[in-house]
Amino acid sequence: PSASAYYIYRSYAQPSLTVARRICQNNGGDIAWANTAGENSQMMSVAPSVRPDVVLFGGIKSGNQFSWVATGGVFARLIVDRIWQCDMFCGWGSNQPDNAGGTETLVGFEQGSFTNIPWNDFTPGRGIGFICRFPDALPRPPSPLPIDDPCTLAHCNGHASSVSGFPSLG
Repeated sequence: PSASAYYIYRSYAQPSLTVARRICQNNGGDIAWANTAGENSQMMSVAPSVRPDVVLFGGIKSGNQFSWVATGGVFARLIVDRIWQCDMFCGWGSNQPDNAGGTETLVGFEQGSFTNIPWNDFTPGRGIGFICRFPDALPRPPSPLPIDDPCTLAHCNGHASSVSGFPSLG
């Protein structure tokens, strides 16, 4: 199989996971996922371009499990009070996921060691962007998309957004 390419889309306000996924799909990819340590390492290699803040990728909690939005694959299940079992690769940081405040349903990372960035669970709306995964190493440059959302990636609160490695979309 060919290698995947990962790009971080950044904005001044975090779009919903549904909107983020639609942006990825309309540009030829999907919201990112990592089933192996190698895929995770490749996905995290784009992290230095966004330090220091939160970036989400395509994991979501529903009930007592986390799954990948793009593939539907369950990667972690709650066994008993804050004890999680990983069904495939998991990159959780120490004591994560913790569902702080009872509302953390999304998966991402934040500032940390860029050689081994731990995953964390986050509340929807927190962050500066999201990661898209493309099927090969040369995706076409992203373009602004018409989205039925008050804050699209291209224009958010009057600020232009940018994509790691590409010019501003605004």
